[in-house]
Amino acid sequence: MSADKCGRRRLRGPRAVIAAGALLALSALLPVQAWVLPERFDPLDTVPAVLGAGVVLPGDSAAFACAALPGTGERLDLSGVLDLALCHNPQVQAALAAVALRASSVGEARAASLPTLAATFSQLKNRTAYPDFEDTNSSRYGPSSSLNLSWRLLDFGGRRAGQDAASQGLLSALAGHEAAIQKMLSAVIRAYFEAVLAKSALDLKTQTVASSAAMLGSIAERQRKGVAAQGDVLQAKTVLLKDRLNAQRAEGDYQKALAALANGVGAPAGTALNLSEYVDQGDQPDSLRPAPDWLDFAQRSHPAIVSAQAQLAEVEKRVQVARSERLPSVDLTGSRTTNGTPGQALATRRSVVTTVGVVLNVPLFDGFSRTYKLRGALAQVELERAQLSEAVQQVRAQILQAHADAQAARLNLGASAELLTTAELSAATAARRYDKGAADIQELLGTQAALLQARQERLRCLVDWRSAYRQLLANAGVLGRSRAVSVAGDVLHTPELKLP
Repeated sequence: MSADKCGRRRLRGPRAVIAAGALLALSALLPVQAWVLPERFDPLDTVPAVLGAGVVLPGDSAAFACAALPGTGERLDLSGVLDLALCHNPQVQAALAAVALRASSVGEARAASLPTLAATFSQLKNRTAYPDFEDTNSSRYGPSSSLNLSWRLLDFGGRRAGQDAASQGLLSALAGHEAAIQKMLSAVIRAYFEAVLAKSALDLKTQTVASSAAMLGSIAERQRKGVAAQGDVLQAKTVLLKDRLNAQRAEGDYQKALAALANGVGAPAGTALNLSEYVDQGDQPDSLRPAPDWLDFAQRSHPAIVSAQAQLAEVEKRVQVARSERLPSVDLTGSRTTNGTPGQALATRRSVVTTVGVVLNVPLFDGFSRTYKLRGALAQVELERAQLSEAVQQVRAQILQAHADAQAARLNLGASAELLTTAELSAATAARRYDKGAADIQELLGTQAALLQARQERLRCLVDWRSAYRQLLANAGVLGRSRAVSVAGDVLHTPELKLP
């Protein structure tokens, strides 16, 4: 073996150490690129606040906070139910994931304006063999590396339009997240008050059973004294048994309402909800703003409309992106290579090559793909315009329906109160007449049944008003968590909402 060959062989050790050190340094940087940057680092400021502390809904002064699932026996009011739904409802979680996806798209669009830098390292061994002249065979062992820079300088507004489109997409996702919350609040409030009504009906029918039992005892005592007939006792007992059956059915209805509420909240199967709400008279509304006022407010601020408007703005920017792709672009490029290009043969001598250039890219012919891409973008604009019109129509229809329901519920409050007062007076009069022997059992039981029906109607009217009014707030896009919880708060008289 020649001294030259031995010298080259002795150099393999240091070169291998240098190459191994470079690979170790690169592997040390990989966790930063693969883990820290995507999850913990936001250098381009794309992550909205909703992905951190939560969203502040219209009518609220602070973001909602997630609540844990209720423990066994824990009683929940409307506030607790809404907290659970905001954190566990799958539709809300999906909308939040859509916001995160759109935020990453904004980062990608902004990154297109920055230069890119890439490094390549190789440890190569070249062997050249000459079958007819074996004495001239040679082998070389060594590293090669390259550093490449690329930066687009000019593209006739394509990157800027892409950034604007991504920003509009993020705004659309944020409004869509808020719209999902509003829709969820509407559904959960409806399910909550249906459960409240079922619970109130159960309590009322349970009290009716106790009242019927007391009335049966009283009539039985009168029968023992010879004042009442045996038929009166039997009829009173029939009423008691019927009331017990109705109470059992009310228990089943209440459990079904709780199951529907748990499903709307997004609680896991088997989660037991125990409501603490009760129905009281509350503050009765004197009037309700006309429907055009609600429609005007929703036109300006409803999340579904805002989301559709942002989607339209996004696709309009995509048209600019498609047009810019048909125009020339200018790139700045630079590279530095050592010992040849990595992955190819080593240079015969140690070399360092530095290249800097300005590249003009001129699209000449691409099979008309960019032409049809532009036509597709223009068609998407028309589609989004139609969907915006549809969103406006849907919101208008929902508001008109909710306003009619709220107006009817408000008017029914007075009628139900008058009905209950009359039924109570009638039942009290019949009871006194029966005690004096001036009325028969049929009159007594008839007035008692009418009183029970009047109480049920009163409960339903109270719950219908509380639910219908909140449905109107939700459909108008102004229902936040605090507004949903408040019973007496009237959004139409809240100055900060600036309703006409």
